[in-house]
Amino acid sequence: MGWEVPWTAALIEGEGCLSLHVWKSKVTGRLSFTPIVTIYNTEIELLQFAKKVIGGHLLRIDKSGTRCKDQYHLVLKGDTAKIALQQIRPYIQSKRKRRISKLLLHFP
Repeated sequence: MGWEVPWTAALIEGEGCLSLHVWKSKVTGRLSFTPIVTIYNTEIELLQFAKKVIGGHLLRIDKSGTRCKDQYHLVLKGDTAKIALQQIRPYIQSKRKRRISKLLLHFP
């Protein structure tokens, strides 16, 4: 491992969002949880590189007809998000480190 994972951690700290999707099963009535990591940017090349490092799916938000650039989202869910969070956690320096730790407690 070289500079790629620390670089991606910095990208997530600056441009990312960590969330927890919660839903209730219609069949069992049980709650289910899924970690989600989303990185937002207008430069697709940046997110394409991050995708090579941590995986996920790239989405394009069309802004044609406006004065804004198209926006891209790199989205990681479930096990992909969990693995990425485990990889980047040592390099996170903000309050997000505590949030990552809490998220990972729910997904052993």
